Amino acid sequence: MAKTIKKAAQTKAPAKNTSVETAMKAVAAKKPEVKAAAPAPVKKTEEKPATKAEVKPAVKETVKKAEEKVAEKKTRKPRKKTVKKPVEKIQEVFVEFDGEQFKTASIIEKIHEVYKAEGHRVGAIKSLRVYIDPVERKAYYVINDKAEGKYVEF
Repeated sequence: MAKTIKKAAQTKAPAKNTSVETAMKAVAAKKPEVKAAAPAPVKKTEEKPATKAEVKPAVKETVKKAEEKVAEKKTRKPRKKTVKKPVEKIQEVFVEFDGEQFKTASIIEKIHEVYKAEGHRVGAIKSLRVYIDPVERKAYYVINDKAEGKYVEF
């Protein structure tokens, strides 16, 4: 019967969609109803209460699994830290006067030598201030804030 309705719907003009829709509804309504099978009876099984011996292994297993997960998280490999090598800074200060050039590092070395010759330790120097007078060719110095009028000729 469904075939005849479909053929009739195909041969008729598409102007009347309502008749095709009503025919489809009628076919759908006439379909035989399928009865659902009765559910099979469920057999009840008696559950025995778990004994302490059965509970302990189950609990131990879950605890072991949890400990393994924690151990896995803790045993991560530490990241490798890249240590950058410090770049050597070259700092040199020169004083030029009247066509001559003097390196300040050599002047400071002379001051250290004179201080050591006086019987002091070079490691005891906390502060060093140097005043250069190029006209006189002298470097006046003050060590540990004790001004004594000392100088070194360069």
